[in-house]
Amino acid sequence: MAFRAALPPILLWPILLTVHLGQPLRFWHMLLDSASGGINFKYWSPMSLGVWGLGVYSFFAFVSFVESLSASVRNLLRGVLGSLVMLVGAVFALFVCAYTGVLLTVSNQPVWSDGWPLGGLFLASALSGAAALLLLLAARDRGDLAPSIEVLSQADRYFVVIEAVLVIVFLVPVAVAGSLGNLLDRQSP
Repeated sequence: MAFRAALPPILLWPILLTVHLGQPLRFWHMLLDSASGGINFKYWSPMSLGVWGLGVYSFFAFVSFVESLSASVRNLLRGVLGSLVMLVGAVFALFVCAYTGVLLTVSNQPVWSDGWPLGGLFLASALSGAAALLLLLAARDRGDLAPSIEVLSQADRYFVVIEAVLVIVFLVPVAVAGSLGNLLDRQSP
C-alpha cells in the first residue's frame, strides 16, 4: 500500500520543480555537464544533491511500486536483495523528506537561514503525513491490518510530538537572530 502511494507524487514533483526553475528546458544542465558530456554531480551543492537524491529515490520508488504489483518481481526481490533495496530506498526517502528544509536553511533567506532545525522539522512533518496517509488508506481494510493500524497510529503520535518540539526549536534561534518579526510579517495578510 505504501509503495503504491509513493510513486504518483514522485512522478509529479520533478515536473513541478522543473517548471518552477524559470527556464525548464535547461533542467538537464543539473544532471549533465554540457562541457564534458559527463555527469554533473557536485557534492558541495545543495541543488545538485537534491536533484540526484530525488532521482535515486525515484528509482527505488518505481522498483517498489512495480514490486507491489507484480508477483514475479516480488519473488526476485526476496531475501538479501529485497532487504538491500528497502534499506537504500528508505535512506533516500528520508533524504528527500529532509532535503527541502535543509535547502531552505542554506538559502540565506531571512528567517529560514536563521532556523537550523528545518531539515528535521520537514522530516518529522513528512513522516507524520505519511503515517496519516497510510492510516487513511488502511481504514478500509481494518480486519487484516488492525495490528499495523495501531503501530502506525502510535508512530504518528510520536512524529507529531517530534514535529511540535522541532517547531519550537526552530523558533528559538529565529527569535534570537531577531528574525521572528519577519516571520510574523510574512504570515499577516
